[in-house]
Amino acid sequence: IKSILSIILLTSVVFCMEEEKTSKKPSHVIDMDLTAGKEVAQKQKEIFTEENFLKVFKPQEIQKLDINWQAFQDGDFDEPGKRSAISKITKFMLLNTKNTQEFKQLDGELDAINKDQQRVHLRRVNDVALEYFQLKFSDFAVDIGYKLGGVQLGNTVTISKESEKSITYHVKTHSDGLASGKSAAATIVNPVELMVYKILERIGIGCESHFFGRDAKNFYIATKDTGFDGTYLSYGKMKEEHSNFSNSEEFSNGIFCLDLLSRILRLTDLQTNSGNFGFVNKSDGWHIKAIDFRVVNEQNFKINKEYFQGFLEGNTQVSYSDEPIKNIFKKHKDLEQIARNIFSNQFKNFYQIVKESAQEVFEAIKNNVKEQTSAKDLQNMKEALFSYTEAIEYNFNVFCKELKII
Repeated sequence: IKSILSIILLTSVVFCMEEEKTSKKPSHVIDMDLTAGKEVAQKQKEIFTEENFLKVFKPQEIQKLDINWQAFQDGDFDEPGKRSAISKITKFMLLNTKNTQEFKQLDGELDAINKDQQRVHLRRVNDVALEYFQLKFSDFAVDIGYKLGGVQLGNTVTISKESEKSITYHVKTHSDGLASGKSAAATIVNPVELMVYKILERIGIGCESHFFGRDAKNFYIATKDTGFDGTYLSYGKMKEEHSNFSNSEEFSNGIFCLDLLSRILRLTDLQTNSGNFGFVNKSDGWHIKAIDFRVVNEQNFKINKEYFQGFLEGNTQVSYSDEPIKNIFKKHKDLEQIARNIFSNQFKNFYQIVKESAQEVFEAIKNNVKEQTSAKDLQNMKEALFSYTEAIEYNFNVFCKELKII
């Protein structure tokens, strides 16, 4: 049975109206041969005119609003200038509510436009995700579902086959992609973010990840549900349901591993955010999992030996406020030996993992898009991947030298 959402997203908004006695075409009736994006652009053209707003507001009010109405007369519905103008108009309408029929009509049209834009973006995510996973899992049934949480646009994809356990993937835009309810336009995907997903996956701390998109801006990340291999609990939930878990070796080793990776890969909002990591309970015990993160917004990713000293101290460069995490750094006096063990086991193939991750990301950006990425953008991404690879390998060496394992 198809979900209500898929029906909404896979059909255009059509206004069924009885034919009038006159041959005049009603306003806002959309030609059915237009794409969904063009339908919205046409509605924008008809609704966002200075004349329509002067029917509701005084000329001096409209002048203060400072909108370039001509921008709505052509171009894609999602151009940055249009997104910014609509955001400004939406706020203006909220602050200048009027109890008139004209205002109510205009406000209703504005609300409808905003919803139509969201529908187009969601449908685009659905279409691209469906195409990617149907090709990837050609022998499986692929179903699109809701993504109700989070700021970034996305959905869920479930892969199923008779007699086999179904797999769910969580799809979202990249960190600089379109966000729900935000006016900022998407920018080109940062390949470094994708590379971190692949490094974490290969090390065994991250989830299985896939990358695809309509283009380099509307680019998506799909991660396998953490509960596929066992029961997953975010760290926040773990503290509530297993209060003594922070005393376990599984907890301390997991946190130490995340801490080291965050310093080497230059990550933030990972082990300091109780919702962005957690633990999966498998047959052989609890295993730490990284769910989300941010890469530092810096030009130079390289570190110095103070970052190693920060690991030994447990808080330098990383602002821990969580008491259980702070306590394990205080409790363990053999942090150097713990780090050596992690480098010898989880990180033993670090250079190969980094190389393979960079290559896979570049191939995905190059091949897994419907609209080809420009040669200039591809070159910039290639240089960004090279620069990041060089930096994190340097960072890894800094720790190796301090640990005397080179």
